[in-house]
Amino acid sequence: MVRPRTFQAARTEPKNHASHEASARLKGTMALLGVGLAILAFLVAIDRPQWFHIRPATGTSLAMSHAMGGKAADKNQQPVKATAPR
Repeated sequence: MVRPRTFQAARTEPKNHASHEASARLKGTMALLGVGLAILAFLVAIDRPQWFHIRPATGTSLAMSHAMGGKAADKNQQPVKATAPR
C-alpha cells in the first residue's frame, strides 16, 4: 500500500528541523534572560526607595517648593502675601 503524498509533504527535512529547534531554543533563552533581568531590576528598585520620592519637575515648581519650606500645601492655609525684600 502506498502512502498518500500529504503524509510525505508533512514531514520536515532534518536540516530544516534542526534550524527550527535552534530558533526555538534561542527564543526560550532570550525569554528567560528577559525575565531574569526584569526580576533583578525589580529587586534593585525595591531596595532603593529614595528613587521614588516625588520631586518638582521644573525650576519654577522647585522654587515654589523651597518658598513653602518643602511642606505640602494645606487646603485650609491662608495665602501668604509677598513682602518686598529689605
